[in-house]
Amino acid sequence: MNKSIKLLIAAFGLLLAASVQAKSFGLVVGINQYQTATLKKLTGAVNDAKLLAETLRKQGVDLPETRVLVDSQATLANFKAAWQSLLDTAAPGDQILFTFAGHGAQEQEFSQPFDEDDHLDETFLFYDFDPVNPHRGRLSDDELYDLLQQARAFRLVFVADACHAGGLLRGGFGTEMPSRDGGSPLGGYKPHPPAHEWAIPNADDRQVLSHVTYLLATNQDRDPVWEINQNGARHGALSVAFSEAFAGAADSDGKAGITRGELEGYVNQRVATLTDHNQHPDMVPRGGDEPAFAEGGKPKPQPPATLGDLPIKVTGGKAPAGLQHARLDDTGYRLRFEIQQGKAQVISPLGDKLADVDAGTASEWNALIAKYRLLAALDSQPAAKQVRVNLTQGTGLHKLDERLNFSFEPNSGRRFFLLFDLAGTGQLQFLYPLKDQHDPEAVAKIPYALPELQVVLPVGEDDLVAVFCERPQPQAIALLRTHDQRNPPEPEEFLQGLGKDCQLGRLAYFTVPQR
Repeated sequence: MNKSIKLLIAAFGLLLAASVQAKSFGLVVGINQYQTATLKKLTGAVNDAKLLAETLRKQGVDLPETRVLVDSQATLANFKAAWQSLLDTAAPGDQILFTFAGHGAQEQEFSQPFDEDDHLDETFLFYDFDPVNPHRGRLSDDELYDLLQQARAFRLVFVADACHAGGLLRGGFGTEMPSRDGGSPLGGYKPHPPAHEWAIPNADDRQVLSHVTYLLATNQDRDPVWEINQNGARHGALSVAFSEAFAGAADSDGKAGITRGELEGYVNQRVATLTDHNQHPDMVPRGGDEPAFAEGGKPKPQPPATLGDLPIKVTGGKAPAGLQHARLDDTGYRLRFEIQQGKAQVISPLGDKLADVDAGTASEWNALIAKYRLLAALDSQPAAKQVRVNLTQGTGLHKLDERLNFSFEPNSGRRFFLLFDLAGTGQLQFLYPLKDQHDPEAVAKIPYALPELQVVLPVGEDDLVAVFCERPQPQAIALLRTHDQRNPPEPEEFLQGLGKDCQLGRLAYFTVPQR
């Protein structure tokens, strides 16, 4: 069925604007360990539930322990009882926030209505899921639609950090992070993505519910919903992004409240950053100037511009002597160096190949370590998700000599523009403003379209970093020019030289040598 409810299997919801008198109520579900051994164990879904519960409570959402269901508590019967309790407690016009973190899947239709074009129901899998009994421990899209329709008197928020179909990794290297597709636990389940049209709600579809707003986990059905390392623990990227946004990180102008446009921009950038652009969310309805949150959303204070050593993992040999700002960490690493025959392939936690380095040359390792330390520092800044960076050719693999078109758009009227690229080797290339091109420091038109760029050596993961400021940045420009064609500056040095009125954004894109 081409219904908006289907996209809930890989969806996030967001808070709608509510009156000052309206209250907010929550129901949070997180499942790592399932009753059946058929489903692979997750490690971050319970962390998601705890993170979201803590954030929602701090922002004034009514969320008692009886409405936080994790692992064995999260049976389908317990969920339905908690849902009914929620409806009985809230008053018309109140907000309801329901979050689910766990497995989703597809199965053959077993009951009415038989309305699926592909004869597959999208389902959420609860703790008591039974792969033999098609009616136990799962909630189909039709059943979920009925529950959401029961809540039509409320402003409903649905947050689902789950998916139902696996995807392909660009690099082809094994990831050590699980994704949240249920796989094929019984004959009726298939890792088969349905047609893409159901990823965007159809206004003529009976499943479009006007009181519900969704933020999709991915804008491509084939994309998996990854678990990532965040602050030493596994999480879903959307859970992290939504929690940060709800706590205030999405506020780009410092005014009270967060608009839907600010929320959409923040979550899109943050999820892409957390997953090395393996996962791209999509908000429906689109963002605008109306408030996204009835309560909460107070801006976070700027964290100090300091950063520890970068966690790395080394397999097949030993790291060379002389590494700087790096520490070994086999579980929470940012880079994995796989040594074979004198070379080391550098792999991301999600399995993308980032670069090749000489296994015994510390300077090559240090260049990459410097790059990812700087990126981590930029990502930790509240402003770091507020510049939209668009690549017309998409974020797939781009071949040597291919020409690429980028555009940049801040969330405000800032026009003083800085741009640099961090190559697959870690080397910095300063791109804007260039003296020999007579580039003006303030761009005349927003969004700003950069003149066409050509893919050149070295290849690997490139990261384009864009900065928009309210006033000229001579110190930052001088620093970047000093490091042009060299290793990037220390994170503290760059951030201290950057004005506090600046917004940042970045885009990772992958280049390969084939012409």
